[in-house]
Amino acid sequence: MNKIRIGITQRELKLSNQKETYDSLDQNWFELANKCDIDLVLIPNRIINISDFIKKNKIKGFIFSGGGPITKNLGLNKKKNNNTNAFRDITETKIFKICKDRKIPILGVCRGMQSLNILFKGGITKIPGFVNKINYLKSFKSIYKNKYKVEKSIMSFHDYSITKNLLSKNLIPIYYSGRSIQMLKSKNEKILGIMWHPERGQLKKTNITIIKKFFNS
Repeated sequence: MNKIRIGITQRELKLSNQKETYDSLDQNWFELANKCDIDLVLIPNRIINISDFIKKNKIKGFIFSGGGPITKNLGLNKKKNNNTNAFRDITETKIFKICKDRKIPILGVCRGMQSLNILFKGGITKIPGFVNKINYLKSFKSIYKNKYKVEKSIMSFHDYSITKNLLSKNLIPIYYSGRSIQMLKSKNEKILGIMWHPERGQLKKTNITIIKKFFNS
């Protein structure tokens, strides 16, 4: 079977004792991608020409991965400050705009889902109880239980959340836990967001199915 080529963004890591910044991705993503019949393409945060990179690497979709803070550079075309993830946020902004224009799918994971909501003019807020905690999912509508089959409980790793009043008007909530929206989709674009990390811990069949169906439908 030919694997679909999916670009995945990376977090920035700065070593305190060195004047160097690294692009970084959890190695578990590659095991998950293999089970999803995906060939991952790492996206450099200092990439010059996104369009050429997409064409050259035959990328058919993107994953906005988790990890690290969201900076004020998100939504901008050039760097406003030197905070960690500054270049990442500019790169994800450019990818987001291209994907909207070309109808290329994007899956946002944790931080990635928050970034998508912000790029759609939504917001995030700090809510306790979602860092290294087990949380239980509830669907906004009963029809979502069949269309998006998920685990009843998920492990959360996020300080910030999207609430209904901060959800972009372009997005539809699917699952929630407490006040925190845990899964969403776009009204018009092929965009999906989940707040849990499918690559961490035991790889669940439900997550594999969601990812495979999203990129292959």
